[in-house]
Amino acid sequence: MAVATYSLTNLSLFLLSRVIYNKSIGSNIKYIFESIKVILPSSTLAALFYGAYQWFDVFGIIAAYYLFTMVRSNLLFGHFEVNYRLSLIKALLRAVYAKDQALMQHLENVAYYTKLLASNCDCPRWKLAILDEASYLHDIGKLEISDAILKKTGELTEEEYQEMCTHPVRGREFLKEIILPSKHKKILENIVCYHHERYDGKGYPYGLKGEQIPLEARIVAIADAWDAMISERCYRPPLIYEEAIEELKREKGAQFDPKLVDIFIKLVDDQQQRKGLVFAKPDINISTSIQ
Repeated sequence: MAVATYSLTNLSLFLLSRVIYNKSIGSNIKYIFESIKVILPSSTLAALFYGAYQWFDVFGIIAAYYLFTMVRSNLLFGHFEVNYRLSLIKALLRAVYAKDQALMQHLENVAYYTKLLASNCDCPRWKLAILDEASYLHDIGKLEISDAILKKTGELTEEEYQEMCTHPVRGREFLKEIILPSKHKKILENIVCYHHERYDGKGYPYGLKGEQIPLEARIVAIADAWDAMISERCYRPPLIYEEAIEELKREKGAQFDPKLVDIFIKLVDDQQQRKGLVFAKPDINISTSIQ
């Protein structure tokens, strides 16, 4: 009874705070289901302490608390490690791109849009932190591409384009120097190596098609393309919001995963309505191809 009372009270207070904050229970459906998930572990933890007390009296409580603290500390330090690693990555990238502020802004934007889309695709929370790290490194292979190609204002020659297409593979080679847990590294490699694959199989470097492309790479592909379209580039001015949306729609099932495009458009439309975002209108007709 004590376990049930604690769990239900804790859940009720949490849901009440969500309703007050968001003004609507409808917008918190997913939080309700997520909150229900905590009842089982909370009940299990309460049962652990109760059983320890019943069997070993005060010493059981001390032992259970010690065990709980060890597990909790490991999770906490793991969280600190992720935050430290991400901060280090950002610091290193800022040093590398110190002379190109626009590029650093692009990386931050891609990380933001990646997490926005991923969090609405039922990605587990542990994966969101890894996606944040990985999206900052999605174009790390471009460090080995000449500035004459990266910052060229005109159309790339066939030879230059083929050189540009090598940056995902170069990025994967770069990652071999980074020591990470296996599940982290796999996600990172998927993003770096496959974010220029196309849903129709016409992308690079391997011509993967549809769901052969890892989900995280399909997510970053949309985030990367969206920020590229609405930002000024050396070879073109930015698209206005409506034009960028139309470009996403045209590329559904071609460059991008159609289901992810629909989700992303809804998300940025909601942002547009809430924040009144305005994107500069270009003075000329432009090509929206993304390198």
